[in-house]
Amino acid sequence: MDRRIIYEIYNNIREKQQQQDWSAHQSLPWLTAFKEPWKDVAVGWYVIRSRNTFPLHLSVIRKQKFRLWLEHAAVCENKAEMLAYIEKANVAHHVDLKLLET
Repeated sequence: MDRRIIYEIYNNIREKQQQQDWSAHQSLPWLTAFKEPWKDVAVGWYVIRSRNTFPLHLSVIRKQKFRLWLEHAAVCENKAEMLAYIEKANVAHHVDLKLLET
C-alpha cells in the first residue's frame, strides 16, 4: 500500500481517539481519594504520565476533598504533543498545570 494512505488512516484514527480521550471526564472510585498515593495530596490539579519515554499515557486529574476526577487522558508520541495537551487543559480549566521533570 501507499505510505501516504496508511499515514492518513492512522491520523484519522488518532484524531478520533484524541477527541474521545479529551472528553474522558469521569469520577474515580470514591475510596481512591483516601488511599495512597492520593490520601496525603493537596486538593488541586495534577498531570500524571505513565512513564518517562515516548509514547506515553498522560492523565489530567482533579483532586477534590473527597473525590478524584479523571478530567482528560491522552496518548502522546513526543514532547511537543505532551506540552500542547497540558496547555490545552490549562486554557480549558483556567489553571497552570506544569509537568515536573524527574
